[in-house]
Amino acid sequence: METQQPIEGSIKKSGSQTWLIIGGVILACCCLTAVAAGAAGAFYLMAAPATTVSGPAAVSAAPRLEALVTASELEPLSQILGIVAWELVQETPGENRVCRTFQGQSWSATPNEGMNCIFGIAPGAGLKEIGNSFLESGQLFPDEKPVVSTLNIPYEHIIYVGTHPNGQTVIDLFVVKDGLLYWSSVTVGTPVGVTPDLNYQSYSDFINEFLYEVVRINLSKNQ
Repeated sequence: METQQPIEGSIKKSGSQTWLIIGGVILACCCLTAVAAGAAGAFYLMAAPATTVSGPAAVSAAPRLEALVTASELEPLSQILGIVAWELVQETPGENRVCRTFQGQSWSATPNEGMNCIFGIAPGAGLKEIGNSFLESGQLFPDEKPVVSTLNIPYEHIIYVGTHPNGQTVIDLFVVKDGLLYWSSVTVGTPVGVTPDLNYQSYSDFINEFLYEVVRINLSKNQ
């Protein structure tokens, strides 16, 4: 399977296909995109940036490693997605970014990969600017686009949806608060003939709830 090598100041993403039956409907079960720095393995990994998002040099705040979600905290959150038995795979401390990568189990033959990451951004950097920068640099996949979301939270946020190289739908949640960017990314299996946007919209409540609960814990612990 293709593996992306981490590079300085970049972000790479991936996931594995899983399935979950919810309400008698087969739902593509979500697997969070793995984030790692200096790691390569059997899975397509996303590298956390070692520097801030492009913009003015100074940052407004510093991320804290202890604010990241742990394996035990992921366990109850992921029940809605049918993912259990999370284990910490990689911990990435840093001055301007902190990340934790996990693997979990579902009825998929391939382990689920989990990520939560926080990093400093330049003052005034907006989500549209950040998203455009990631698209231009290849850190978001080429067809990823912002989508209309029903996620109702009191923070500036945006969701990108597109196609992952393994054929799955990739969903990225970005939340900005107090000079920090909170990023949670997930891929879900895509049924044949279903577009990424339709795949996301069909199960957006489940996907949004999981992605935001990860971010919400990060926010509360990073005060």
